[in-house]
Amino acid sequence: MGLTACVLAAGFSKRMGRPKPLLPIGGDTFLYQVVKTIEKAGIGKIGVVISSSIIKEAHGDLDVTWIYNPEPQAGPLRSFQLFLSEFNESEGAFMVPVDHPLVTSDTYSKLMKAFTPEKIFIPTYEGKRGHPPLFGRRFYEDLLKAPLDEGARYVIHENEGAVIEIEVDDPGVLVNINTPEDLKLIQ
Repeated sequence: MGLTACVLAAGFSKRMGRPKPLLPIGGDTFLYQVVKTIEKAGIGKIGVVISSSIIKEAHGDLDVTWIYNPEPQAGPLRSFQLFLSEFNESEGAFMVPVDHPLVTSDTYSKLMKAFTPEKIFIPTYEGKRGHPPLFGRRFYEDLLKAPLDEGARYVIHENEGAVIEIEVDDPGVLVNINTPEDLKLIQ
C-alpha cells in the first residue's frame, strides 16, 4: 500500500472555541489545506479521523477515507490507532495534526525520500522537532499498545535509536494553531 497519512481532526478544539478543521486559511479550511498539501506530495491514501459529521459534511468532496472516533476524549493517539487499524497494510504512516496547516509539501516529500519501514522520521526546523512524524510499519504494534495518556511520544521515546531527524526549511512544522490568538498570527 505504500505510505499513508492520518489527519487528526477529532479533537474538541476547546482552546480555539470552534472546530479547527473548519478554520479559514488562504481561502480554504485547515482540513482542505492539510489534505491538498499531502496530495501534492504524492501520498494517495489519506484517512481523516473525525468525531463530528459536521467536518465530513463541510468537506464531502475530499478524496479521503473518513474514520469516526467515538471517544475523542481519549486523545490523538486513539485517533491514530483507529487509522492504523484501517490502514494496517501500509508501509508507513504520517501522523498529521489538523492544527499544523502550514507544513509544506516539500517537507512531506523530504520525509518520504528518506523513508524506510524500520525507522521513525521527524522533521526538524532549526534543530527543533516538529510535525508530522512518519512512523514505519515496524512501530504500528507499539503505537497500538502505547498508553493513550502519553501518546505517540511514548513510542518515540522508547525507540530513540530508531528516530531519524530530518532538517527541513519549513517553519510550519513548528506552528501549532490552538487559540484565536495563534490564528490571528497566520492570517
